[in-house]
Amino acid sequence: MSRVVESGALLRGARVFGGGPEALRPVREAVERRLAADGLPTLKTEEYRFTPASLFIESARTEELGEISAALARAEALPRLGAHRLILVDGLPASLPAIPGLSAELFSSSKLPLGGLKSFDSPDAFARLNALRFRDALALRVEADFDEASTLEIVHVSTEREGSVRYPRLLIDIPSGRGLRLIERVLGAIDESSSSHSVLDLRLGDGARLEHLRLAGDRSL
Repeated sequence: MSRVVESGALLRGARVFGGGPEALRPVREAVERRLAADGLPTLKTEEYRFTPASLFIESARTEELGEISAALARAEALPRLGAHRLILVDGLPASLPAIPGLSAELFSSSKLPLGGLKSFDSPDAFARLNALRFRDALALRVEADFDEASTLEIVHVSTEREGSVRYPRLLIDIPSGRGLRLIERVLGAIDESSSSHSVLDLRLGDGARLEHLRLAGDRSL
């Protein structure tokens, strides 16, 4: 018997997004079945005993995107922290500049193998929601080592819309013997009724190296 209890718009929309990468549909449909069986967390869920998930479950009413130019302006106003910068608006790149030693592709057109990503096996309900609802995602593959002079900065920013929910997703693939210095900066929506359920997949080969720093808000180092 299903234990799903509808919570706001979140579970009513908990179906595989129709426009997502077609190659991942069978995996996403399996995630959909697991979420339908287990439902969303409550205060009886061990991991959420002290984090009332209902606060942002009930506020999530729409997946409609807000104004991209305003979100982009927020991100561009930040002082740069790396030699190279990518800005992701609601999880998708505002542009894809050429970065030496790095290939960047959308899931929908990526030649990287996307099967076997650990996030699709996550027991966390919000990681499962992301798996179902993300429209597209960015896949980054390191083709050559990054040194201290070539740090990659990724700025995540959300568009503004009252009661909105976002599902940003990012894959970073570092093959054997290669390395990356990465700074992630996360600018959430200003509106407190909005939420963002993000997923970062890391795929590291034998001997791969990753230096990773994540900053929330507009703080500088």
